[in-house]
Amino acid sequence: MNDLQTLLARGALPQARELLDRALEMDPDNPAALELSGTLMCNAGDCERGIELLQAAVQRSPRSYQARRNLGNALHLGGRLGEAAETYRVVLELRPNSAMDHYALGNVLSGMGHLAGAIAAYEAAARHGLDAPALHVALGTARAASGDVEGARVSLLVAVEADPGLADAWNRLGILSEKEGRLERARAHYARALEARPTDAGALFNYAKVALRMGSLEEADSGLQRLIEAHPDYSPARFLEAQLRVAEGDDAGARRALEGFLAQPDTDPRLVAPAREMLRRLGG
Repeated sequence: MNDLQTLLARGALPQARELLDRALEMDPDNPAALELSGTLMCNAGDCERGIELLQAAVQRSPRSYQARRNLGNALHLGGRLGEAAETYRVVLELRPNSAMDHYALGNVLSGMGHLAGAIAAYEAAARHGLDAPALHVALGTARAASGDVEGARVSLLVAVEADPGLADAWNRLGILSEKEGRLERARAHYARALEARPTDAGALFNYAKVALRMGSLEEADSGLQRLIEAHPDYSPARFLEAQLRVAEGDDAGARRALEGFLAQPDTDPRLVAPAREMLRRLGG
């Protein structure tokens, strides 16, 4: 096991894997070897086998913080969110003040749609000293989804103050402002998102959409063309194009855009009925 740690520190994974197999042959119930083998297996993409090995490690060493933490990570990666949440709760019984584990639990609960629990876990992570921009983005996102607009804005602004290159945070700030009818502010936020990530599909779409809402048709068209050029298969773009063509008085162009939108295999189902209704009104 000592030789194994040396190999891992050097990044010699094939040799480490071989040595780990030998260790398990010699001592198949060794918790440390089982835990490390499971972690490496999951990192290599075989999470189901990795989870089995990590569960075996936990059974043999129930009070091992590291084994349970790695099991929680593996369950999360494997999409087994309910089990991951329960595992992280046990991890936090072992180390109640672990900010990173509160954060990990929040991510799992957020993925399950348990917003109140996710927010509580993220806030606990902050109380225990975690001040990473990613935490503030996650907390802001969960607060926005729960309807706490002002709390979401505060968290997202803290995130972009710490790291102005967070395109997702700027985009979410834009969405909050747009929902409140603050279109100039929303456009500014979307512009900041595009400064951070010029080809971000969501920010390009939102920028073009808010420009259209503001009556800036040329700006909306420019943003839309950038979106289509960067993401030709981005389904909602064609629906937005139809709305833009209607605003320009180009009914034929709007019909073509709607027909293209409805012909796409991955069309957003929420937009199908409005698109068909718009096409009907245009005589299509």
